[in-house]
Amino acid sequence: MREAEPIAELTITESQTLSFFQKTVTMISWSLAVALFLTVGWSVMRPDDPQGAVSLISRSSGAVMFLQTLILATGAAAIVTLMAGRYLSEVGTFAAALGLIVVSLRGDPVAALIVGHAEATRGFEKNLALVLALESLAWFVLLALSMISSSMALRYLSPGGAGVNEGDSEDRAFAIFHSAAYDMPGLGKTLLAARGSSQTAPSDGLRHTLVATLVGLLAIAGLSAGLSNRMITHGQACFIVAAGMMFATYVANRMSPVRSLLWSFLAVPLVAMIGLVWAALRPAETQLPAILPSSHFLRILPIQYIAVGTAAVVVASWYLYVPGIESRDASGPSSRRVSPATGRTA
Repeated sequence: MREAEPIAELTITESQTLSFFQKTVTMISWSLAVALFLTVGWSVMRPDDPQGAVSLISRSSGAVMFLQTLILATGAAAIVTLMAGRYLSEVGTFAAALGLIVVSLRGDPVAALIVGHAEATRGFEKNLALVLALESLAWFVLLALSMISSSMALRYLSPGGAGVNEGDSEDRAFAIFHSAAYDMPGLGKTLLAARGSSQTAPSDGLRHTLVATLVGLLAIAGLSAGLSNRMITHGQACFIVAAGMMFATYVANRMSPVRSLLWSFLAVPLVAMIGLVWAALRPAETQLPAILPSSHFLRILPIQYIAVGTAAVVVASWYLYVPGIESRDASGPSSRRVSPATGRTA
């Protein structure tokens, strides 16, 4: 296999966007993924109770549900990447997250889980919050594996194999350099022939993750203010997570720019798990109805925390990095340059 050629400098072109054909192919691929999840996905993930919420604890065989969903999500991510992975980074990951979101909307909100556990022990909210925190980690693992599956598909979109090779399209080069797998230790080199000098420094990446986690927690808490006495709805939960994580990704990229969305993606489960653990530590509010939790962090399903949060991070990364690049020599004309080492623009 020919060794991948490094790109010395990347230039983001302000005016370059996806063509009508590229947009059409991308939308078709996402539509197929959504259709797959609404049919096969729902048959695999629907709760045992027709009025239940989509959750691993809503099924008598949660482990089987998880494994079947994993196969579906990784397969969908790879297929969508093969169809549209040349045009945008993480289109397959976005498709898998979108599929999980639409399936979660077919079930009931998290209130169904709260009611189902309300007749348990006195500290049912604490126990439920800790269980949902662990479930959030499971959904994160599923989407992380979907992200790897997407990167494996991206690897084979060029005759040259892994990395950016001579003759590759500018769009594919962009998709590679901003893919989450590019910054993954070990996997970045294996899947996408990432060069150490062009990957985000771990210290910069972890600082970005920390900022995104703190801002995400504060944003979700702020957006949930005043909702403690209101009924829980899917739209409310999804909006809070989407807006919170998009804002968190934007702020983190301004304070600590990174090469790929890996570091923002890592903040998603941290926000979910820290929020749910905080909900477990809070004293129960006895004046609220049984279907309303004491903590606003408990108003969101784990699958929605992870799937909506991941989709929001991907969309925010598309906003931050214009979907088109050019590779030029340092002596050539340029617009905003991106440092391969840090992802910073100049």
